[in-house]
Amino acid sequence: MPTLTLIPSLPLSAPLVEPAPAASAPIRRREYALLLAICLCFAVELSFFAPRATAVDAGQALSEGSPRNQLVYGLAYLAIGLLMYRKHVPVAAILARVWPLTAVIGFAVVSAAWSEYPEVTIRRSIGLVGTTAVGLYLGWRLEPKALIVLLARVCAICMVFSLLIVLLMPERGTMEHGSLAGNWRGMYRHKNILGVTAAVSVVCIWFAARAQGGFSRFWLAMLGVSLLNILGSSSTTALGSLLGMAAIYWLFTLRIIARSLKMAAVVGAATGAALLVLSGVIDLDAVMRSVGKSSDLTGRWPLWTKLVETSGEHVILGQGYGAFWMPRNPVVNQIWSDRYFMPIDAH
Repeated sequence: MPTLTLIPSLPLSAPLVEPAPAASAPIRRREYALLLAICLCFAVELSFFAPRATAVDAGQALSEGSPRNQLVYGLAYLAIGLLMYRKHVPVAAILARVWPLTAVIGFAVVSAAWSEYPEVTIRRSIGLVGTTAVGLYLGWRLEPKALIVLLARVCAICMVFSLLIVLLMPERGTMEHGSLAGNWRGMYRHKNILGVTAAVSVVCIWFAARAQGGFSRFWLAMLGVSLLNILGSSSTTALGSLLGMAAIYWLFTLRIIARSLKMAAVVGAATGAALLVLSGVIDLDAVMRSVGKSSDLTGRWPLWTKLVETSGEHVILGQGYGAFWMPRNPVVNQIWSDRYFMPIDAH
């Protein structure tokens, strides 16, 4: 599922570029509804709406992609392209302003030149450029407060729909096998996806309510639904992410500490925790067991170790954007045969 890319390098108080007449013009309902629908395309799990008979295995999905997803996302990219053309979006000025983002995406695109699977890299690059274009348009067209309200509404729709699926269609809304059986997944393929999406929803709704002057009954209800989805998913990843975001937000609201010191505190805390674990001062096994997890992070640590061991072969340029997790890659084949699950990314 493509990730909707916003503009992380700019403070919320600063405009993306000098506002053009089209950017400062009031947004009409049809355009707002279209943007809402486009954001929903990226927030929902499209495979949920497809019959099970059309499901494809991991290898085919990685090599060829999903025609259904390509159609839906392609229409979203086309709609954004038309909006950019009609609104005369200053694309060159925006890309120059966010040059670090432009450089990273440009590197991914040109990696098709040395990719082991150039057709896959080209296809993935089109998706990367398209989703970034959606984020750029949203950042240029909407004021920060309007943007966070839009995203909160998208999250609220996803959370309500997922809760309804759990209640009305539990055979599809909950995990089915193993130790995860019974955990909520809503319309998503895994409980952790629901949990992390719900955590993002809590954050968006929190700031949307503040942007609109306080918590109305609607926002309170949506906040409750989001928290309920986190609890139902039993996702410690989501809970940890939410607590981490809350701690970082609280830190950055302290005006008595300089921004540079705040950044140093965050980095120092993460580094210090890692060193304490590696040195054995903190018993990782005991900590993870206390929250119902294994010390290898449910198979992630061995996976990461294997990936680090094999990364030296392409340490500078990589294997091409999206070209590593291919069923024809012998490293991936070995990982799939050694693990009890078949990862399609580094988790």
